[in-house]
Parts: sequence; structure tokens; C-alpha cells
Amino acid sequence: MRASFFSKKTVSDNVPPGSKGDFTQDDLLISEMDKEEEEDDSKNYFYEPPVNTCTLNFHSANDETCYRNQTSVNFLSPEMPQTFASPRFNVFLEVWVSTIYFVILEIVLGITLGGSIKDNPVWPIYLAVSSIFIAFHAIGITLNVFLSPSKLNSSSADGNKSENKLLSPLGKLFGIWYSWVVGHILGGLQLALPIGAVYSYYFCLKLTNQNRELFFSYAIITSIVHSINLNLLSNWLKSIIATLGGVALVLLSNLKACKGEGEVIMVFGGNRDNLDYEMILDVFLLLILIWFLNREIELMTRIAYNGDLQATKVQKQAEIEKQLADSLLHDIIPVHVVDQIKGKGEYSQSHKDVGVVFISITNFDDFYDESFEGGKEFLRVLNELFMDYEALFDKPEYKDIEKIKTIGSTFMAASGLNQSSRDKNADPKDHLYALMEFCIAVLETVSIFNEGMFNFNFTLKIGYNIGDIVSGVIGTSKLHFDIWGNTVNVSSRMYSTGVEGRVQVTEETAKMLEDRYEFEYRDTISIKGKGMMRTYLLVKKKVDILEDVC
Repeated sequence: MRASFFSKKTVSDNVPPGSKGDFTQDDLLISEMDKEEEEDDSKNYFYEPPVNTCTLNFHSANDETCYRNQTSVNFLSPEMPQTFASPRFNVFLEVWVSTIYFVILEIVLGITLGGSIKDNPVWPIYLAVSSIFIAFHAIGITLNVFLSPSKLNSSSADGNKSENKLLSPLGKLFGIWYSWVVGHILGGLQLALPIGAVYSYYFCLKLTNQNRELFFSYAIITSIVHSINLNLLSNWLKSIIATLGGVALVLLSNLKACKGEGEVIMVFGGNRDNLDYEMILDVFLLLILIWFLNREIELMTRIAYNGDLQATKVQKQAEIEKQLADSLLHDIIPVHVVDQIKGKGEYSQSHKDVGVVFISITNFDDFYDESFEGGKEFLRVLNELFMDYEALFDKPEYKDIEKIKTIGSTFMAASGLNQSSRDKNADPKDHLYALMEFCIAVLETVSIFNEGMFNFNFTLKIGYNIGDIVSGVIGTSKLHFDIWGNTVNVSSRMYSTGVEGRVQVTEETAKMLEDRYEFEYRDTISIKGKGMMRTYLLVKKKVDILEDVC
């Protein structure tokens, strides 16, 4: 916590959620403008997606890299929730659908068009090689999805997982196997193999059996349509594979293939005189549809990914802004009070045995000179000193102490306001001891600070008192946390009537802390509103206590 003397200006700009303050007309106008901007952004998002019109790559190189890595490196982040909508599972399902299609296609082709190996040695060889690749690819993608991340990552030398996890040999293999370039090569083969499988039987067609010819044509068409699978592949790659399959169909339709059986004729329609033209037109229309579908599928996949990406960025930004707002609110109001305000909308609480201190710079008026730069430089020095005070709050031993406010050159703090924190202490008076240690630390801080001052030394008076107080938050649009009670008033009188460079306490306070600190009787002095009171000054911490602590 590093609040400053100028923090009042910051406070006024922070209205917590659930505030009961009324909205002005300007607030409503700004809200409407924000809604219009959001609507415009959503329209641009769908009608003008952030991708290249031709390649469909994202305009942002970082977004494109993230898109390409979502299947290859996702297994390195096991903390990310994985669902059937995740890219890895999508690829897994698509590869297995393609694998099942290939198996069914080979079985049907073998039954319907298969001939002897002597007549056509191509299809058995093709079947064996392609089956090995398909099986290996399907098993690999299954392991990538379901294998435990601990198998893919290895621990660092000290036994702990490093922030950038070390890959095991298997993890490195998958990292290469499912990279963008290698993944496209494998995916392209996955789509091309069914088309090649059909053509491997082409040489076994018989002129006398038109049913075979018709089946062969349908098999080619379904294999070409199959190329719209695997959504994460580039639409250019998938469409080019389909185009090669269609062009090959046109070119090979009039070749003589089977020995002694005459010319192979493809059946696309009833009128064989116009067969070539009808076939070309059918293939051309089919390929146009394939190109269109592949482009739209990739475009929608990228838009969906970008939507998730933008939603993640907005969520992270919202979390950062929330943390910033909470941090600013915590600089004004203690954390345990903020939690109650969020739930109830208000806060007031009575506390017993709370320590209250006032730390005042007695000679700041002598230091301050408004004629020099309007006094801004002197306020900067005061701000730096208060920042040094507040830097002490970061130490765990001062966890029970809260800054209340600053009044001119006077710093006010209290301990024991958070009951849950007090309950964790070993001694019920630990928070009181911590506040006294804070006073001692402040005196040392000012002494060090004075070493950097030129021809001037700040002097302090510190008043310390223990008793019952009431804390609460006042205001709705400009919240202010404060404490009230007789204890606060007496603590204020202790510093105003105190001794420079010393901590002055009441008799009751000295008795409560005498087990750890030595005090010396000062005098019986007149306290405004309280009459005559016996006061004491802190001498030091007891030596035997220091030895016990050490």
C-alpha cells in the first residue's frame, strides 16, 4: 500500500459498485453512447472480421500464431479446461470420422470393384500403405488428446515443474507432429487418401458392367465432398485436393485401362453422346460448391476463434480493471470493511481494546513556505515521508495496523480493527504490541529521512492510547472510513501534549503494555475535556523480552 498525501483527489473519483448515488443526465448519456459503440463493434465484428480477404489469415500476427498453435501446444497447458468444443477434441473427432469413412470406403470398394492382384497390383499396395498411415494418424491424435499431461511434460532438475514446462521426448514428438506445417501435410494426406483409394481401383473397371462404373463415379464424388472435413486446415489446401481429384476424373474418363476390355466409360448421365460435357459441368459445379464451403467453414472457424479470443481478452482486462478498482478502494477502506460493504452496502462496528496513534510533525509549519512554488515542493517532501510510513505496512508484523487518515502533517493509524486477523494472533495483545513497534519504527524512519534533508530536521510527537472505539463508513458517492470514540480523543490529546521524539501514553495504556515495554512517569497534566491525567513516556522495549523473542 503506497497511498499519498494527495490521495483525497483519488478517493473522490472512485464510487464502489452498489453505490446509492443517483445517476445524472450526463451519466445516462455516456451509458447510451457506450452501448452504441458496443453495437457498432459487434456489427463490424461479423461483417468485417479481422482477417485477410484472400488468405483468411488474421491481420494480427500474434492472433494468427495463437490460432495456429491451439492444437499443437494446448496439451502444455493442462490447467485450461478442455471440452468437446475445444480445438483438440474437434480435430480428434474429425480425424476419426475421416478414418471411419476411409475404412468403410475401402471395404465397399474391395467388394464392388476389387479384382485380382495379377490384373491390378496397385490397389493392394495402396491399401496397405494408406491403412498404416491412417491408423498411425488416428492413434497419434488420440494420444495427443487423452494422454496425461504429466507424460508429455517432464519436471525440472529440482523436482518442481518450471514455469515453462520441459517437454518429455514424447511431448517433443507431438509438438513437431502436430505443428501447423506438419499438421497440414498430415491433414492433407488424410483428405487425399480416400480419393487416391478410389483411383487405385480405376484400372479394374469392366466395360460390360455399368453398375461398377456408376458406383465408381459416386465413390469419386463422395471422396471429393469428404475434403470439406478437418475445419482447422487451410481452405486452399482442402479445395486444391478436391480440385485435383475432380480434374483427374475428367482426364482419366476416356483412358483405356483394362487389358482386353476396351475403353473405360464413366457414367454421369443417360446420354452418352454428351457424356463428356455433362461430366465436366457436374464436376465444375461440385468444385465451385466445395471451394465455397471450405472458405466459409474456415472463415466461420476463425471468427468463432477470434470471438473466444476477444472474450478472453475482455475478461482479462475486466479482471485487471477490477483488481485496480479494488486496490484503489482498499487504499481508502480496509479490506475486511470492503467485503462487508459489497454485501450489505453499509458498515459500522464496535471494537474493544483497539490501539490508536497520532503521529504529528511538530515543525512542519516552520518547514512549509507557500511563497516557493506555491508550497508544492514541501508537500512533495511530506508525501515522501508518509510513503515511508506506509511502506512499513507491507511487513507481516504490522498486518493488524490500518492507516485511518492524514490531517495536515498528522498521521493517524489504529490496530485491532479486523477481528478475524486478531483471532489468529497467539497473544490477544499482539496487535497492541505491533502498534507500539510501528511507533518505534516511524521514529527510526524519520531519523533516516532527516539524513537526506538539507539544513532541516523533522521532529515528531506521538500519542498512543488503547480502548473501545466505533468504526464506520460515511457517505454514498464519496466513501470515508473513520473511527470515533473517547479513545480517539484521548490519543489525540496524548500527541498534542506530548514530548518531541517520544511516545506518550495514558496510565491505563502503560499498564497494559508494561509486560513488554518500559515506561517512565512524566507528569499529571491537564487534558482538555478530561481533566487531570497521569501520563507516561515510552523508554524502551524490555531486554528479557528481546532475548525471549530472539
